[in-house]
Amino acid sequence: MEEKRLYRRSELSQNVKLSIVGNYGEGPQEPVEVEVTDVSSDGLGFICNEGLRIGELLTGKVVLWTKERVNVIVKIVRAKENEANAENGQYEYGCIFVGMEGNDSLRIKIYQLLERKQKEKERKEKKEKAKREREKEKGNNV
Repeated sequence: MEEKRLYRRSELSQNVKLSIVGNYGEGPQEPVEVEVTDVSSDGLGFICNEGLRIGELLTGKVVLWTKERVNVIVKIVRAKENEANAENGQYEYGCIFVGMEGNDSLRIKIYQLLERKQKEKERKEKKEKAKREREKEKGNNV
């Protein structure tokens, strides 16, 4: 499947309440309990039991990895039934941020940069360790 995202997603697992603010002319709605699964500087993904519509706007607070609370307004751009929990009536949603302070978006980008550097370092160390073990094994077989 072709990747359509412009920005890298990072895992983030937390339960939050999002309030629907753009429900096609209806008044305020009760907050919806969702499980955020990932975040990027451009949007977030979540799972919930509610049937929401593409184009709906939701608002709430998300806690980043640094424990900072971020006020967000998101627009649903993707919706599908969660195949892993189809029997429970869960849905997966993809959203873009339509309201967020610029500094918060920058915080996410910085975290992701540091996360990527750390993963690269760990991969390199693992590769070097495997190489040393192969060389040690070769030396023992001589």
